[in-house]
Amino acid sequence: MSRPEAVGSRGDTSAWILASAAEFVAPPGTPAHAAIADWLLRIARHEQVSPGDRLPAERALAAALGVSRMTLRQALGQLQATGHLVRTVGANGGNFIAVPRPLVDITNMIGLSPQLLRSVPMVTSRLLEAVTVSARHDVASALDLPNGAPVHRVVRVREAEGRPVVLERSHFPAVLLPNLVRLDLSGSIYEVLRDHYDAAPATADEELLPILPARDEAELLQTSPSVPALRILRTARTRNGVAIEYSDDIFRTDLLRVVVSGRLS
Repeated sequence: MSRPEAVGSRGDTSAWILASAAEFVAPPGTPAHAAIADWLLRIARHEQVSPGDRLPAERALAAALGVSRMTLRQALGQLQATGHLVRTVGANGGNFIAVPRPLVDITNMIGLSPQLLRSVPMVTSRLLEAVTVSARHDVASALDLPNGAPVHRVVRVREAEGRPVVLERSHFPAVLLPNLVRLDLSGSIYEVLRDHYDAAPATADEELLPILPARDEAELLQTSPSVPALRILRTARTRNGVAIEYSDDIFRTDLLRVVVSGRLS
């Protein structure tokens, strides 16, 4: 891959990628989409390209490569699935070189914000809903409550450097946490549980489910319904074994490295 004499803007990077694409030749016997995926991976790792850079428009890139948009999209989808590219939708959407993914250990009970702040300088929460409702059967069962018992439902989108990474849908027993929905829930809810109620989660049972997000979930996370995500069902308990939270969360694994740490007892 040749390098332009001057580097200045993302427009320069896009032009360089298109110029490199014009030189692309698929190795004999290699499917075109697989060869393009390998080429794109080399592009993403090249010193000319930085995390967060946008790839050229699909039509222009496919034309420069000499392939159909369908073939290009196969290659793009492969790299999106492995976390090397990120696709966003909307007026400013497109395919972007992935920023290194922050690590989240779901077995760590300190909460999401402190973990993300180890990797990125800014973590925010967008509160979508904080209401008290009657518990559905699955929520009541997870929280050891009778059907219809009052629970606080809190729905938030967690963002790392302005990018949505987790859709949180949490339920808390109202009888144990009065007035929770009136408190500031823009930060760590686990800190709120600890500081206001002395009810910090200490253990959790979790079920991990690979999914394709529903359209409304994908819109909130600014991703595509065709990009795989991770759904995590969690019941958290205090040190006394009291169920204090039931959550149904969706993690963007193209933006986060979700791990489970094991410890010998």
